Amino acid sequence: MNYTECTNNFTDTYHPMNFQQMAINMVNDGISSCDKAWTDLVYYLQDEYGWSEMAIFLAVGFAVHAIAFQGFNLIYALIIRSGLVEKYKIQQDKFVPFADRLKIIPNLLGHRIIQALFSVPIYFFWKFAGGDIFAPLPPLATLVGHFLFALVFLEVWFYFGHRACHEISWLKPWHKQHHEFKAPVSLAAEYADWKEDIAIHLVSTALGILALGCHPLEFFFFHGI
Repeated sequence: MNYTECTNNFTDTYHPMNFQQMAINMVNDGISSCDKAWTDLVYYLQDEYGWSEMAIFLAVGFAVHAIAFQGFNLIYALIIRSGLVEKYKIQQDKFVPFADRLKIIPNLLGHRIIQALFSVPIYFFWKFAGGDIFAPLPPLATLVGHFLFALVFLEVWFYFGHRACHEISWLKPWHKQHHEFKAPVSLAAEYADWKEDIAIHLVSTALGILALGCHPLEFFFFHGI
């Protein structure tokens, strides 16, 4: 084989279009694998435990939220307790006592109960929008489009909802509880009146993506993010 033939073979193998196609194929394979894993889980929960579609959708959603919120906050707390990042703390003169942090826990537990109740109409809203627990995952372009739409919805809804809680007199009591903490505490992100938690937090993170009749994995991914 001469130099020209070797060069041609190398170009054919590593052409940019080949790399792009390979990347697309890898993404599509990943989407297919996730889709199959989800379908297998649904069938397993239905066949082995008799769970309904609603029970699966809500239970997995709550598990994702618990891992993403409580799980990462635990990691953050351990990092703070280690003292490794103490020198980077902006408010060096402010520290929330442990006793004050403990009052967040019953508030969060109460929120979980209330969220569970409100998740039922949200589930039926998703079904009305065309949601199906057995629907195949859409192609990558659709997944990205859904994610971006839901992200914009979240930002707009949360901004105007949060602003309203500061400017509209009858909404201010909803938000007062959240501002009991004067220094950043990660768990206090959800320390608020339950009405604010539902009308602003839950709606902003869930309604946009569910209105698209999304695949359940889309919702879980976005909610976790």
